[in-house]
Amino acid sequence: MNVRSAFRPIWEMELVISGAVILGLFQLPQLADRVFHIASPHLSFDTFFMHFLAYYIAKLAINTLIGSFMLHFVIRSLWVAIMGLREVFPGEVDLDKTDFGPLAKRLVKSRGVNLQGLQTRLDQFASMIFSILFLLIVMLIMMAIYAGTCVASALVLPKLGVSGSFFKLFLVSFAVIYGLPMLATMIAGFMDKWLKTDSTRIEKYPKLTWFADKCMLFVH
Repeated sequence: MNVRSAFRPIWEMELVISGAVILGLFQLPQLADRVFHIASPHLSFDTFFMHFLAYYIAKLAINTLIGSFMLHFVIRSLWVAIMGLREVFPGEVDLDKTDFGPLAKRLVKSRGVNLQGLQTRLDQFASMIFSILFLLIVMLIMMAIYAGTCVASALVLPKLGVSGSFFKLFLVSFAVIYGLPMLATMIAGFMDKWLKTDSTRIEKYPKLTWFADKCMLFVH
């Protein structure tokens, strides 16, 4: 089985996804600007601060994603070009058959360009960027969910009789909604490493083990 043929659909799909995402992301900055300018005149001081913060984070995330996907697209395209070059010329470049002069030939020999090694490094780098990008997208979605939940809580709590400004209620909601999972994560991680150093502690401290297990389940 040809390994290169087996992996061909993967890099083709990466290029298609990157191109489509780049095309879509280029529409988002104008949309974010339009939403910000339309909503700004109708907001109070507290809500405008949160609105501006969300706008700033959104623009920063969009521009970062655009730059990263463009970098991935360029790296993967270069990888495809080198792979095509190696398919046509499977062996090393014969400098004696080129029109290079003596200085150019000496420069190429001194650099020791290895197309196979370069192709492997580019492939690994492009795959790493692609994986990090989708991890970043998942993190941004989770942040948006947390922020939306906090905003909804800050708007609902005054109707339930809880006094305080929108900003204070947002911070309290953020501390509860985001802080509790973070605290549970830290406790679960610390207890897991503590139990790992001595396996007999699981039997010695069943209540602590039960608590750490519940924290782990709560986070995940």
